[in-house]
Amino acid sequence: MQKPGTLLAGGNACVINLQCATIFSDSKYDIQIKSTPPGATVLEQRGSNEIERMTTPGTYELDYGGSASANSNNRSHTLIVRKEGYNDGRIVIQRELDKIALIGVLYPVAVLIDWGTGSIWKPEQDEFSVELDPEQ
Repeated sequence: MQKPGTLLAGGNACVINLQCATIFSDSKYDIQIKSTPPGATVLEQRGSNEIERMTTPGTYELDYGGSASANSNNRSHTLIVRKEGYNDGRIVIQRELDKIALIGVLYPVAVLIDWGTGSIWKPEQDEFSVELDPEQ
C-alpha cells in the first residue's frame, strides 16, 4: 500500500512534468524468450520485413516508444522463432494499457505525452516459451 504522500508527490510531479506514465513507468520492456530446442533465431516482423533480434534463450527488448508502429492501431507485436530443420514458431505479444497511465486522466496533456512516448502501453506478459516442431 502506498502512502498518501507518495501519491500526492506523484500527482505533483505529473503536474510539473505533464507525463504521468512516463515518470512511473517505461516504454521499454524485457521479454524473456525460450525455445525447444534452444539456439533458435528470433526475428521481429515489421510488415514484410524480418529483422534478426536475438538467439534463444535470451531477452528481447520491446520498445513501445521507439517504434513508429507502437502507437498505431497495432495491438500486437509479432516475433518469428526460426531454427534450421524445424517449422517456424510464432510469438504474438499483446499490449495492454499500463494502469499507471490512468493517473493522466487528471492531467489530459499527460495522456497525450504518455501516448507519444509509448509509456501508456505495457506487454500483457513478459515470458514466452516456444516448442518448435521438426520439419517433415
